Amino acid sequence: MAAIGSIRKHGVLLMVIIGFALLLFLLTGLFDNNTIVKYLHSDEFTMAKIDGKVADDEYRKIDDQLVILFKLLRDRSSLDETETFQAHQVAWDQLVDEKILEKQLDGLGIVFNKDMNDEIMANAKASLSTQQANPYLGAFVQHYLNMGVPIADIQSILSQIDELATDERYVEIYKQYKAIERRILFEHKMYTIYRSLSQGAVYFSDELAKKYAKDNVSLTANVLTASATTPAFNDIQIEVSEKEMKNWYKAHSLRYKITEDSRDLSIAVIPILPTPEDKQRIEDSVRTIYAQFSNLPLDSFNMVRGYSLVDSLYHKKGENLAINTPGGYIGFNNIAAIDSFFFSRPAGALIEPYNYQDGVWLFGKTFGHENRPDSILVAMLIVNYQTSQNKEIPRKKSRARHESDSLIAQIASGQTNIFQLTPSYLGNREVTDTTIWLQDNMFGGILTKNLYNTLMHLPDGALYKDEVPGAFVIYQVLTRTRPVEKRQYALYATDIVASEATIANLRNQANQLATGSNNAADFIEKVNNAGVQLVQGTNVTSMAASVNGLSQCRSIVSWAFSKDNTATFLKKAKKGEKGIVSDVYKLDNGVFAVATVSEVKNKDDNGGILPFDAVRKNIEDELKSMKKIEAIQVRLQEDVTAGMSTRDIAQKYNLSVRDSAMLSFGNEFYMNAGVENRAIGCLFAKAAEDKHQVIAAQNNVYVIDVLGDVKEAPAPTPDLRMEKSMIRNVVLGRGRDEMQLIECLKNKIPIWDNRARFYQN
Repeated sequence: MAAIGSIRKHGVLLMVIIGFALLLFLLTGLFDNNTIVKYLHSDEFTMAKIDGKVADDEYRKIDDQLVILFKLLRDRSSLDETETFQAHQVAWDQLVDEKILEKQLDGLGIVFNKDMNDEIMANAKASLSTQQANPYLGAFVQHYLNMGVPIADIQSILSQIDELATDERYVEIYKQYKAIERRILFEHKMYTIYRSLSQGAVYFSDELAKKYAKDNVSLTANVLTASATTPAFNDIQIEVSEKEMKNWYKAHSLRYKITEDSRDLSIAVIPILPTPEDKQRIEDSVRTIYAQFSNLPLDSFNMVRGYSLVDSLYHKKGENLAINTPGGYIGFNNIAAIDSFFFSRPAGALIEPYNYQDGVWLFGKTFGHENRPDSILVAMLIVNYQTSQNKEIPRKKSRARHESDSLIAQIASGQTNIFQLTPSYLGNREVTDTTIWLQDNMFGGILTKNLYNTLMHLPDGALYKDEVPGAFVIYQVLTRTRPVEKRQYALYATDIVASEATIANLRNQANQLATGSNNAADFIEKVNNAGVQLVQGTNVTSMAASVNGLSQCRSIVSWAFSKDNTATFLKKAKKGEKGIVSDVYKLDNGVFAVATVSEVKNKDDNGGILPFDAVRKNIEDELKSMKKIEAIQVRLQEDVTAGMSTRDIAQKYNLSVRDSAMLSFGNEFYMNAGVENRAIGCLFAKAAEDKHQVIAAQNNVYVIDVLGDVKEAPAPTPDLRMEKSMIRNVVLGRGRDEMQLIECLKNKIPIWDNRARFYQN
């Protein structure tokens, strides 16, 4: 008891001592293993770092803006998985390119301030009124014009875009514009500023240009071209030894340097498709529902079956269809057969069940018919009034009602016309925006159906007052398009899909592949034996969302790049067992998938050089192609030595001859009738004494007949500009543009791309 009392007496002190000891123990362990140091200096929790600077927030901002812009450009409310990750890649490329370009320009003392950026954007906006509108802003404007937004409203938005940054009503428009602005500024800096600097960075002397002009002799020739893939030479079998391949790899190892981690994947794909029994069961169900449909009024049927209210909009022939579902109406592409049913039968006629492309059963009925114009041109006045949202407007609602009635009376009596009154009742429009075409079913008919139906039955010149939240709007009908036949219809759909039992069987088949395979080779063998489709992807990078045409497989790519799975793969590889196999994935495109990783390629391994085994097949194919080119040259040379003409050789090997091709010594590849530069050089070296040559280049073997003598070069241009341009393209290559320069610069700065950890699915 005394001992217990003593412990209680010194309990607080003991707790402090014990706590300190535990802390010391933990800290000692942490420092012994450099854990804290590693954590503080690790990039593991950083998503993006470019040239030593963290860029997480900036990347997210660009990506967010681009996703919204992609929706605009594709005219969609959402993107699928593949499109989302396309936006990710565009955002990443843009961010890296911007950082590299800024560094280059900054080193030259070129810095863009806000005033300069504003001037660039002002010029881009001004281009909208010219024949050469900026393509990005042009697409932006056209999108909203197609939505029925008046051009004056679009111009108003563009003029005050920065003020809309915090307005929730315009957040998407603001982000769309900012994505466009960023691209316009980048292209100006890249192609207007950096191009002029890079183009002038290499100097060629007048003496060199004159020599080039003098050496640019030409000749006319008939050219026969053969390649390693020419069927006539399939009998030439080439073998290369292991030693040859390894010697090649040793001499050319830098060709196999990688700059991004990748994986080689094989994916077994099992489509989730209905069986014949599933299809018959669905058809029977549809016909049972149709029997009920044919015996009930539309409203009663919709109520019994839980469908939406009947869509009373009118549709003309050729328009996309809208299908009634319990969740509302959804769009459906125009179907010629159903379309013809609607317009070949009287109102009230039933559309019996129709199997569309074995994917969906459709049925329905028409219930209305009318000849109506597609659009009505109206002039309008807006008499707004004070509301809780627009407190700055002094006019009260009662006064606005009285004023709008007075305006209608003035116009009707002929005292004035609507256009004279327009400048005083614009409602935030421009003075030039005096009329608008109202379209039948504008915005899906939600906003304008009742208004349109009213105006459609009024004569030209008639006036109509409509009340909307915060304003009375006066319309005067000016004219309308020619009436066309339109129908009202109800259309219902039932998807032809696999049953739960079928899905369970397919999943079980996929599970057997996943659990019954020990490595990549074993997996592929079982997949082939089962007759299952196998999709193979080489060099799949961490942010890919599709593999060799298989879309919606982001989850599989994330699995392949996860830290644990990579560690498992490497651990098994050390034991000589290659490959890991995934669990079963159900992809959004309606398939079960099981994957295996057969190769892990990391840029930090082996100095970024791919191991010999990973590129062995590529080396073998390349060496075989080189040797085959040599063998084809020997065979064709034997034919020439035997006295065969070029046309005889062409007939023997089923090849064609390019007649009277103009070849120039100094011209570029694309100007010389598809003859490689190496062959051009060899040809002119012996053209004077050898008129019938067989020449091997990198990709092809040529049999060339020189027609006549070599012609002297034309006189050089007075300023030698053309000659210097040709030298530039020959020496530097036409591909040496600004984006290629940026690509080269990427290899000179540290770039940390850890986005895959943050965007896994």
